[in-house]
Amino acid sequence: MIEDVYNTLLRETKSARVKQTLKIINQVCEEQLERGSKDFSISTISRVGGKLGVPQAQSIRNKSGQPYKLLIKAWQEAYSPHTVTKSVKGREWVERIKEPTIRYLVYDLLSKNRHLYSELQLVKSVKTLEVDLRQKNSDLHSTEKLLSWTESEIDALSLAIDDSFIDRNRWVKTSRGAIINESGSIIFERGFVSAIQKILDLKFNTI
Repeated sequence: MIEDVYNTLLRETKSARVKQTLKIINQVCEEQLERGSKDFSISTISRVGGKLGVPQAQSIRNKSGQPYKLLIKAWQEAYSPHTVTKSVKGREWVERIKEPTIRYLVYDLLSKNRHLYSELQLVKSVKTLEVDLRQKNSDLHSTEKLLSWTESEIDALSLAIDDSFIDRNRWVKTSRGAIINESGSIIFERGFVSAIQKILDLKFNTI
């Protein structure tokens, strides 16, 4: 699984600098495993591999560090049982996504959704709300920040429900938005197609 994600990221990355950084991060993670450590947190990999050229933790967490974050997350889910349980619990259907990059992007979107849901519940718990109609510059682009996905992320989501991609894999879309293979096995649960389409519509309608 790690090798699939690693090779996919290298293949999709055009920047020689990003490719080199991915190779260094993968090397640092391999060395962590050889030392018997299963700590693949972003902060640890950044600290351990800093002298080799691994970016600082905050840089990896930024939008520009998405490829690095995906690779580190692959190591986390492969060798950190508590991380796998937390991310996969109740969402086993995500593991049926064959394309590694799309699978981890979906996990990332689900994580962001849980965070937003928690914030929504917090807002609902507020009984008295004081409204300040004075707009701040930092608030004007809040929606844009929430939807500031990279072009590769948008392409990956679009590919997941693209008709030609589905035809090449001999899959079929059902009337309820599921995707099944030629033997009738479910690849994506019902509602998947419409959910991805709504995400893409929301993205493009806010541009």
